[in-house]
Amino acid sequence: MKRTRFISFRWEEFDEILFIAIDESISLLGETVKETLVFLLKKQFGIELKDASKKPREFIYAFRAVLGSSGSKVIEDLILKNLYAKLGYAYEKSGEKDFYEYIEEAKRIFQSIKRESSNPARERIQNIANTRLA
Repeated sequence: MKRTRFISFRWEEFDEILFIAIDESISLLGETVKETLVFLLKKQFGIELKDASKKPREFIYAFRAVLGSSGSKVIEDLILKNLYAKLGYAYEKSGEKDFYEYIEEAKRIFQSIKRESSNPARERIQNIANTRLA
């Protein structure tokens, strides 16, 4: 019988890294705007920043509804650049992909990093996630 290796992923680590990327990116708008955005996402759509990982389509729909399509694109790019940088990758924008598709791609990158014990990004992403999970 062939043994398969079970690899455990702590998805909370990815969720936390994405949350940090979103929080840092929208903080650039200023604290008042950030608080207003967070409030409106919650009040009008029942969406919180931490929901972006589990419900990326719903998150981005609500985000665009609050900020407007044009305004949200700039912040979306900042979030994705920040997220990919935290994973040790360069964000390359493609006109064919939507925000939620990049999030799914980032999850696959995260899985790949967690599988490779020799990947230098592994320790870095664990440290990023653990700063807030602890």
